Amino acid sequence: MKFSNQNRNRIIALLSMLAAGILIGQIFSTAERTVQAKVQKELADEVLRFHVLANSDSTLDQEMKLCVRNEILEFLQKVQAQKRQKSGCVPTVMKLSRLQKSALQKRDTMIRSMRL
Repeated sequence: MKFSNQNRNRIIALLSMLAAGILIGQIFSTAERTVQAKVQKELADEVLRFHVLANSDSTLDQEMKLCVRNEILEFLQKVQAQKRQKSGCVPTVMKLSRLQKSALQKRDTMIRSMRL
C-alpha cells in the first residue's frame, strides 16, 4: 500500500499528536498523584483514624459496635475541644477506662432491653 507524501505527512502528524496527548496525560496524571500524596501526608499528621470491629455479624454485636463508636466519638470531641493538637490527644486517648465503663453500661442496658 503506497501513501502519497501528503497522506504520509498527515499520518505522521496524527501519530505525533497522539504521542503528545499520551505524554501530556501521563504528566498530568503524575502531577495529580503527587498532589494527592502530599494532601494525604498532611492529613495524616492531623487526623486520628480508628476502626471499631464487632465480634460477629449478629445484630447485638453490630449495635454494640455502633455504641462503642459513638462513645469514642463523643469522648474525642470533648478532648478535641480541650486540645487542638494530635500530640495532645494521644495520651488522653490512652486513658480509656471510663470510656470502656460507659460502653459496657450501654451494652448491659441494650441487652436488658432486648430481654424485655
